[in-house]
Amino acid sequence: MFVIGTRPEIIKMAPLIREGLTRYSQIYLVHTGQHYDHNMSQTFFKSLNLPPPTYNLEVGSGSHAYQLSEIIIKLEKLIFKIQPDIVFAQGDTNSVAATALVCGKINVPFAHVEAGIRSFDMTMPEEINRKIAAVTANYHFAPTKQAVINLLTEGVNHNRIFLTGNTIVDATLQHIEIAEKIKNKDIEDIFNFLDGSDFILCTLHRQSNVNNKESLKEILRAFQILQKRGIKIIFPCHPRTIKQIKKLNLDKEFKKLTNLYLCDPLDYLSFIKLIKECSLILTDSGGIQEEAATLKKKCVTLRTNTERPETIEIGLNVLSKTIAEDIIANIDLQLSKDISKIKNYKNPYGDGTASKKILDIIEERRDLSKYYPPNLEEVGSYKVRLHTVTKSMSNEDFEKNYGQILMIFNKEGDAILLPEVVKEGYSIIYLA
Repeated sequence: MFVIGTRPEIIKMAPLIREGLTRYSQIYLVHTGQHYDHNMSQTFFKSLNLPPPTYNLEVGSGSHAYQLSEIIIKLEKLIFKIQPDIVFAQGDTNSVAATALVCGKINVPFAHVEAGIRSFDMTMPEEINRKIAAVTANYHFAPTKQAVINLLTEGVNHNRIFLTGNTIVDATLQHIEIAEKIKNKDIEDIFNFLDGSDFILCTLHRQSNVNNKESLKEILRAFQILQKRGIKIIFPCHPRTIKQIKKLNLDKEFKKLTNLYLCDPLDYLSFIKLIKECSLILTDSGGIQEEAATLKKKCVTLRTNTERPETIEIGLNVLSKTIAEDIIANIDLQLSKDISKIKNYKNPYGDGTASKKILDIIEERRDLSKYYPPNLEEVGSYKVRLHTVTKSMSNEDFEKNYGQILMIFNKEGDAILLPEVVKEGYSIIYLA
């Protein structure tokens, strides 16, 4: 069973669903209805050549508590009815948190795709959802080494963590050739507006940006500065953003901008065509940061933190405060970079084979599909210990002599991936 509820989840799960269709006699695609707008969800199934959802829970909009409770109640009934071998969910939405809770409570195998990414910002609803998923998952499919480290430092059993890359790379690489060839009225109108000019592609949807009048006014002011420079902006506008622009009486000011093309959300293939063609992306989206890295595009992220730090480390992305001068300064910084000088570029999110790796692991490691209660009468209570290594040895020898490794820290005190050899001076938290 694949549970999806939002536009990014459909995109990122598409390659995994396709791979599942080639391997299994029956798959169930469950749409929670968290994104219920037709342009934001339903059109993707057709454009991505995916089967329609087997079930739609139709939860619609509402508070976080409402969405979570509705999905939990409806999904639990469905899982009891179908009895799936395993349930997949991707990312950090309310749909993911609800799926994790349902599966955890009734001990149905749950696989979390894109596990372990962290912003370390507990004011973000998404961060809470990620942590909930980490508590119950049987399989943690981590997109990067940093995501693996994040899970290890939270005490997740290293045997259940798998470094696979991110399925967004699979999706982007699978679809970009198709996207480059598409022609529709939306794309024609946009390219007529551009008339051969370079352009910035903008997306905004986070509450911290669009629900705040001052933030929207600063973004508007940045657009006005760009207009004076003759730089064009394409702005496919999230329904929440359109609603807030009107609610805050800023719609007339945005419409005055002659360098701005503001439109409804685009279908996925049209959107990644624009990513491929743009000079820079201005966004507050997490997934778009990954798509930008995959297509080697410069990015400015309108946030003070990100759960995709790898994009910053490779130089393709910078964070920016939502202040007009900061936005412009960071746009200038990114536009001044010569991407061709990034030598030996390697996408931190993988090579486009994450979906195959994930399903291979599921088939090879069926032993992880269930949790079993410990028999403390036989093994005694769990004892977590800290040991500093005085003599280098293999991790297998360490576990034979001491116990199961939970976390490893190097001499500098940084949490690291499980190495083949644990070296002298490393500190290890283990289960005695």
